[in-house]
Amino acid sequence: HVAWLRNRINVDLSMRSQLGGHTVKRTLRPSNAFVGAEITFAAGQVLKAMALDRPHQFRLLTNSKWTGLQQGGAGWRATLTANGTEVVVEARSTIIASGGFGHDAKEVESYLLQHRPDLKDFPTTLGPQTTGDGLKIAKALGAKLVDMDRVQLHPTGFVDRKKPQESLKTLAAELLRGVGGLLLDRNGMRFTDELGTRQAAVNSELAATKEGRNFPPPFPDRSFALVLNGKAAAMADRHTTLYSKKGLLTKVQGFDGIADYLNVSVDALHKTFGDYNEAAKAGHDAFNRTVFPAGHWPVEEDEEFLVGFIVPVIHYTMGGIAIDPDAHVLSESDEQPIPGLYAIGEASGGVHGDNRLAGNSLLECTVFGRHVGLTLPVAQSQQSPLVAEAGSAADVPGMTEAAASTKPESGVPVISAEELSKHKTREQRTWVALYGQVYDLTDYIDEHPGGPEAVTDVAGIDGTEHFAAVHNREMLESMGFEPIGPLAG
Repeated sequence: HVAWLRNRINVDLSMRSQLGGHTVKRTLRPSNAFVGAEITFAAGQVLKAMALDRPHQFRLLTNSKWTGLQQGGAGWRATLTANGTEVVVEARSTIIASGGFGHDAKEVESYLLQHRPDLKDFPTTLGPQTTGDGLKIAKALGAKLVDMDRVQLHPTGFVDRKKPQESLKTLAAELLRGVGGLLLDRNGMRFTDELGTRQAAVNSELAATKEGRNFPPPFPDRSFALVLNGKAAAMADRHTTLYSKKGLLTKVQGFDGIADYLNVSVDALHKTFGDYNEAAKAGHDAFNRTVFPAGHWPVEEDEEFLVGFIVPVIHYTMGGIAIDPDAHVLSESDEQPIPGLYAIGEASGGVHGDNRLAGNSLLECTVFGRHVGLTLPVAQSQQSPLVAEAGSAADVPGMTEAAASTKPESGVPVISAEELSKHKTREQRTWVALYGQVYDLTDYIDEHPGGPEAVTDVAGIDGTEHFAAVHNREMLESMGFEPIGPLAG
């Protein structure tokens, strides 16, 4: 499956990492990028190319919301809204791949509140679309749901000091602890094995909070510090660069810098890091940690450090639609497959047991997604889907007359920094400059796997440095975006 993924979407998976709960290095990821972003973008490009090359076989609807499913027509009839228009799609088979329910706390019929009311006040890394709609639709069709009380808390969601109480958090990737990041309490002391399972690390955070060791307001409840020394930060350069640009990690100098930033004593830090260095030499510490990433220790007093604040967050739901090994949806009444109905990814349940290991979510999507793709009966259709006409390349939405009048001989508008700065919202059209070209990304805001902020944070400015911190330039070239014009100067 990994080889297929590499070959099918041409994604780099050359780096092997050891993450929380793992006994050896078993997680494959890109050597210079974020694995989730790389796989999602690359797979999206394959789908877009297929929609263009084979419109009689495949139609891709974006800006859509799935609203219902019922048996009828050729087998199943799905209803959805696409760009404000109601669409009905009929097919012999339907695959539910609509994600979990970890952002479901405010829904009228909330699965999260129903099955885990104790988590209603926890922040989440999951987008607002993750409200279990697919599970609710499947349930109404008679599907069985399983393990609905199994909700994964991730120990490290970043606290943004500009908006500490915001419920949607940016994930502090497992890799940060995998390369040597340490968790400290308000006294500058460690309190857990940072490379234990996610649940074990969260349990330690909850216990430390009961003991009053969490950071006080204005930080949210259950907040702690994440500290990476310079050698560890260098091993996760793409991640630390991005988080630093977002203001989630701050560079400080030496133990004194950490002490000032966290308001803890330097003496406490000497003991914390001294004990850690001794444990790394011995291969075992007071928290039963036995893995100490090579190259990041000893932690030295005069190093540069990156420091941030983190909090446990709702990150994944193990519960979902019951399936068999071939991903057929099982009926609540007799636990037999419902003909022509499948579920994969986080929408399905029962695959991971009580909790899942880091890295197994993308793997699950790959394994079950490919298996269904290979075994699903597909009928050839002669009906061509509707294809919206693209606008003229000369028509640039939102372009002012002044900017439009400044054109080279090619007829392509040269866009000034002043004009670029006027396009920061959906209403004004959202423009971003990348590598000397300006792109209109308005219609991509809600599609970005990293959430709308991944686009809106760089709206109206040159976002090249921000983009390069996460992605390769080749990704931009492969995504198919057409620039609306070069950036002046």
